[in-house]
Amino acid sequence: MKTNYSKLATVLLILFVYCGMAMSQQNYAVITAVSSVSIKGTSTLHPWSMEGHDLTCNTNADIKKTNLNKITDVNFSCKVDKLTSTEGSSMDAKAHEALKSDKFPLITFKSQDITGLVITDDKFTGNLTGLLTIAGNSKIVNIPFSGKVVNDNHWNVKGSVKIKMTDFHVDPPTAFLGAMKTGDEVTLNYTFDFNKSHELSESK
Repeated sequence: MKTNYSKLATVLLILFVYCGMAMSQQNYAVITAVSSVSIKGTSTLHPWSMEGHDLTCNTNADIKKTNLNKITDVNFSCKVDKLTSTEGSSMDAKAHEALKSDKFPLITFKSQDITGLVITDDKFTGNLTGLLTIAGNSKIVNIPFSGKVVNDNHWNVKGSVKIKMTDFHVDPPTAFLGAMKTGDEVTLNYTFDFNKSHELSESK
């Protein structure tokens, strides 16, 4: 009888530990109304920028009060045809064409690893490594980030990374009959606010 009790106790302990590990991380979704993604670049005439207006991002995080302990499984996507520029609809169309929006409607990122996570009270910094896919071509990129935990329901993060369009087999677009030629290197900037996923669904 003692052996049976011992086995039962072992099974219950394993289940308790497993459930504890599963519950320690919660799923968070980006709050689109207060989050943003932008692409900034140069040209032969002047600097230009594009803003993303239809994006999603989900991640798992372990947060206790105002301390972030772990981030995993970051998944981001943005609709290419919802990117709008400071140069108007003509430039938008050329950019969408260069990004092959008809065949590849989304820009996506999927995390693979997080390194250098430094936590100081409610603030944190680190580097996110993952697969960035643009115009159907993928490349491993390293994205630095910094953020702040408001509480265990809400936190924010921001950062930027420079990439070359030709690394993704994208020809830098031109405008005004070729008078404006964009540079190859662009900077991706992001500012995300996250809430627990269930709270977003309950608020709708």
